[in-house]
Amino acid sequence: MDNKTCMLERFSNFSIGIALILLSVAFAIISFVLLPVVGLLVAIPIFALGIAFLGAGRSQACQIITERTRKLTTF
Repeated sequence: MDNKTCMLERFSNFSIGIALILLSVAFAIISFVLLPVVGLLVAIPIFALGIAFLGAGRSQACQIITERTRKLTTF
């Protein structure tokens, strides 16, 4: 695993989080029109998953790589 892979991991977590939040907003809008209870029951967990992906930390391997590269760049 290298630094580039860690950047891609962070980007994928962010993009999946944004996509899930947008999906939950779509379900919430649809729920007001078509299925009020069912739509909200689906939208709320999807929104929670989106927030979880946005707040997801780095994997343990990426934390180690980041710490090592910081030590190398600081004099």
